[in-house]
Amino acid sequence: MYFNHQLFWKAVKTSFSPQYFHPLHAFYVIIFASSFLLLRSIVSLVREVERFFYPHYRQQLITNPIYITGNPRSGTTFLHRLLCEDPQFTYTKLYHTIFPSISFYYLFDKLEKLNHRFNGLFTPIVNSLEQKGFKGWEKIHTTKLNEAEEDEQFFVFTMLSPVITLLFPFYEELTECCWVDKLPLSTREDLMSHYRDCLQRHLYGMGGDRTLLTKNTTCTGRLEAMIATFPDLKIIHIIRHPYESIPSLLSMYNASWRSFVPQTHHSSDASKALAQLYADYYRQRLRIFQELSQHHSDRLLEIRYEDLIADPLVIIKQIYAQFQIPLTEQTLSNFQTQIKAAQTNYRSKHYYSLEQFGLSKEMIYASMKDVFDYYQFQP
Repeated sequence: MYFNHQLFWKAVKTSFSPQYFHPLHAFYVIIFASSFLLLRSIVSLVREVERFFYPHYRQQLITNPIYITGNPRSGTTFLHRLLCEDPQFTYTKLYHTIFPSISFYYLFDKLEKLNHRFNGLFTPIVNSLEQKGFKGWEKIHTTKLNEAEEDEQFFVFTMLSPVITLLFPFYEELTECCWVDKLPLSTREDLMSHYRDCLQRHLYGMGGDRTLLTKNTTCTGRLEAMIATFPDLKIIHIIRHPYESIPSLLSMYNASWRSFVPQTHHSSDASKALAQLYADYYRQRLRIFQELSQHHSDRLLEIRYEDLIADPLVIIKQIYAQFQIPLTEQTLSNFQTQIKAAQTNYRSKHYYSLEQFGLSKEMIYASMKDVFDYYQFQP
């Protein structure tokens, strides 16, 4: 697996620098670094060995993959998990991305069957891991090991992912993790080769005759590399007003920072830097998608968050029509059932504002006026 050693050690060293050092944070960094390197070594070893047992996975085609993207907190998870009801698609569950190996896929599949056979023998252990591992996110983003999830962990293994700022919120020092498209060509090619390999293993392990469906809200900084790597990539872009999505994102990150990065408690610098990053991501997506729509309009569908929430079924039909995907009556019925259940059970308990993070509407508007103008957002 590709690994940016230089960025890893830079993140660790920055944590121990006089500017950012905090004893509790340093403790968590040591725990993370040790666990991360151990897990990564195990997964890498298994992946190397299985090349001899499953050599044909490297011939696995990735045809017409569908990506759901947008700013975090824009309904991407809702739409992704809804579309996952269609058996035409294959998608990554969280444990797939933590253990991106065909051998681990088969191992966990056997354990899941054993769990079912012995009336949930392993369920309490898994529930305990989820409660401890995702503490603080319960009311923000439902996260379970065996549920559909975005594939960002493939990139976390390389360190070239903005998700690492959950523990290392040093945006000025670690720009590489947020802007892969600005890195040297050789680095981009190595990263995309790693990513393609992960997807090939996934498709091979799950049955290679299905269409890959994934969602990723942190891919903007490497979106150009992804489009170049997968020339038949289909993109669903969900657009939500920045005044709603950005504070919601900040709330999610601050939930982790409160636990693991205590030096952020008395300063809004990290929140401001994160808000600026995602404002820049809004502008980057606008530029990329304007160009894509000019040359390959059949590969892009942009939808409004409000329209998705108001009538998900209409949006789903739009998606299937745009990308010429067969939609059976049975699948449509499954969607209707899932939509009804979601609308009945979901009640947002997550309240947020820009001001609580030291920001204002004026600051957000000033940082992306072109986005407001293009999408006709109310300032």
